[in-house]
Amino acid sequence: MKFLFGLLFISLSFNGQASLKKAYKYYRSKDPSKYEKMTYQFINSKYYFSALNSAKLHLEKTEKLSNKFSKALEVILMKTGKEAFMDIEIDVLKKFSDPTINFLLGMKYFNERNYELAQKYLKNVEESNKNIVESVFVLGVISSNFNKDKDAQKYYNRCQNLSSVAADQVKNEKLKKYYILVAEKCIIHSARLYYRSEDFQKALEIYDLIPKTSYNWPFILLEKAWVFYKLGDYNRTLGIITTYKSPLLSEYFYPESEVLMSLAYFKLCLWDDSINVINNYYEEYKKRSNQLKTILDKYKDSEHFFFNLIMSNKETKIGNTFFMRNMKTKMKKTVKYSLDLIAYNESKDEYKRIKKLPNNSLKRIMAEWVLDDYELIKLKMNHFVKKNMFQTVNEIYSFSAEMFNIKLEISSKKRSLLYKNQKLISGRSRGSHENVKRDTFQFFWEFKGSFWADELGDYSFGLESNCKSVKVGPGAKS
Repeated sequence: MKFLFGLLFISLSFNGQASLKKAYKYYRSKDPSKYEKMTYQFINSKYYFSALNSAKLHLEKTEKLSNKFSKALEVILMKTGKEAFMDIEIDVLKKFSDPTINFLLGMKYFNERNYELAQKYLKNVEESNKNIVESVFVLGVISSNFNKDKDAQKYYNRCQNLSSVAADQVKNEKLKKYYILVAEKCIIHSARLYYRSEDFQKALEIYDLIPKTSYNWPFILLEKAWVFYKLGDYNRTLGIITTYKSPLLSEYFYPESEVLMSLAYFKLCLWDDSINVINNYYEEYKKRSNQLKTILDKYKDSEHFFFNLIMSNKETKIGNTFFMRNMKTKMKKTVKYSLDLIAYNESKDEYKRIKKLPNNSLKRIMAEWVLDDYELIKLKMNHFVKKNMFQTVNEIYSFSAEMFNIKLEISSKKRSLLYKNQKLISGRSRGSHENVKRDTFQFFWEFKGSFWADELGDYSFGLESNCKSVKVGPGAKS
């Protein structure tokens, strides 16, 4: 087996070197289609970011694309990611009628929020093109932005079907994971549409299609908690939010979940519990926002600080607090970070391989190309982390105002009862199975202080509503 592997490795290396020699020959020639031919040789030798750059030059210089080059573009796009193509001028891309080019144009217009033109080009991506699943997903998002929910649901359903079929057909594990992630994005957006139309039971059914093993699952727990809140099942809302207290999910913290917890207690008229949540929020999140704000004020103009922060596993003065470690972990588990990290590692690896090539003019230009791509990915990852931190600070401040409003409402209700010589009934047991809503397929398992992985997301409190008031003082029944 080792001998066969060795032969295979030598064969691949030999083919790669032969392809690079051909690329060098084309590079030095005056052949008008040399960049197209170089692109094929770079793909053959698995230098995909080099192929990306020669492909860009070919797009600038030609007026017509061959079928072979169209297929090559598909391959490069899947290997390097669409972000790597986003710096191509729109006027260059508009010269061509090509499925992959249509996808790139659609995504460029979508990023610019020109949804009508984005829709026009994405609709022209052919069914056989590898980018069809993401095209259909974005068409769903655009329809949703135009409040055309029926059209959006059709796109999301089609996206799920296309992604599932594609995931079953491909053998490459990274590509399979990509299609699964796109399918899950479509499921989540579909559930959000049902939530928006107030079909909450259907929204829950759709959310439940996301398995607990998915990267996306922890991120949708809060959305599910809001669905149960809208259904009036405040105990289930509290139970789902409590899932984030599990050691397995401790890095997933959301200021919004604290607001929702406070609201759920408020709806059950458990006002003291609600106030406790609010007070803890002010105490904990004030520290967190101050820490983030200090970092952002100091390093907001840095091009690499936030990239280095998230990439480093070493403990530093900034990154070694429990809060910061958890925040980094949460960001690392996002789909965007995962895709960017793949592109970063691939470009970094390619640059290292280029540095080992024999010195010539092609090596120098390849190194220059890929280093630029490598640095650009770092800049984008740096921006992603910084933006995430800014959003967290803004959310903390925004939800602080929400908490203050809840506190005011509780104070108002307490005063109202006082003026009426009334009080809430209270003085009863805190929880019971009788207060838990469940369907026929759900069973009771009492929580005994330990979180079990297969039960995460299925917890419910058993609190009885405290919203009944009784008279106090003269005239009250004994």
